[in-house]
Amino acid sequence: MKNWKLKFLVVSVACVLAVVAVKYLPALLCGGGESEVYHRYEHRDDLKVGFVKDYRIDDSTTVDVTTLTAKDSASWENLLREMNYPEMLIKIMNENLRNGNRGVGNYYCKKGLPETRTKIDVPNSQLVIVSPFEKCFYIFDVISKEQAHLIMDFEREDIIHQKK
Repeated sequence: MKNWKLKFLVVSVACVLAVVAVKYLPALLCGGGESEVYHRYEHRDDLKVGFVKDYRIDDSTTVDVTTLTAKDSASWENLLREMNYPEMLIKIMNENLRNGNRGVGNYYCKKGLPETRTKIDVPNSQLVIVSPFEKCFYIFDVISKEQAHLIMDFEREDIIHQKK
């Protein structure tokens, strides 16, 4: 009788371990699929870092996006400086925010390097949309210039008009 209980316990533990391995091993081996930018910033205490795989833009367009959101105004200004924003532009952004302006900016960066601006060169570049109101950088993995323009139109509309 003791042998049967021990065999049952061993088989039960093996089943539980198999389920855990199937669920978590792919993420451990593949890094979870997050972007290079996500992994560069994920350990920062002053930022909330997010990653969305296949973010839906419209019925036929999805794109991966990484978000860098500052937790406070000081962190936001530091992040802007890290992204090589000139002091004059930081002052203008702050003034626009005080006046209730919800405008957004955008630029292209080298893939994985949001602080390095470049011309669009798919697949070696990414689209960055900057929302001072949300204190957030959105870094999109674009596959074409047309997709980038679609994202810019969609995100501007969403950030400026719908997130009040």
